[in-house]
Amino acid sequence: MNSSEVLSRSINVSRLEEAALNFVVSPKAFKLLEHHRAAVLTLRAKDASYSQIHDFLKEHHIFVSESSISRFCRKHRSELQRQRLLLEQEADFRTESSPGSKPTSSLSATDTIPGASRSGTRKIRDLRGEV
Repeated sequence: MNSSEVLSRSINVSRLEEAALNFVVSPKAFKLLEHHRAAVLTLRAKDASYSQIHDFLKEHHIFVSESSISRFCRKHRSELQRQRLLLEQEADFRTESSPGSKPTSSLSATDTIPGASRSGTRKIRDLRGEV
């Protein structure tokens, strides 16, 4: 190895170290997803896969990876659970108020709330998360 090769390698190493020191993580994907939080969480609450959400966002010119969507949904898990509960309640309300359905007075607490005990006490999930 001659002296010019050694000098060339030391310059490359110093450039690499300088680049590493100047590296800044860009949270672009999370910022983009934060701007569209309601849409992403609603899609996921409606059981859309990460791939489907990715395709939906791409159609609307929002380019993020599926793994970013997955991490975003995990970060906002409690909000996602609240959204799912609200969607379930809206669906229950729509089926109860639609024509031809059973009158609401004939429903017991155990019929309307999944997981409620048969003794008449009602178990309600608390998904408020951090306050």
